[in-house]
Amino acid sequence: GSHIFLRFHCKFYFLDIIYKKLWIGPAASPSPPSH
Repeated sequence: GSHIFLRFHCKFYFLDIIYKKLWIGPAASPSPPSH
């Protein structure tokens, strides 16, 4: 049970890092795109 939860947590954390790198990084904006 907890193992699956940890896998999902790591996956979403990884996606969150990519999201910030793709949008907040190049855009140099404190907020994500509104679309």
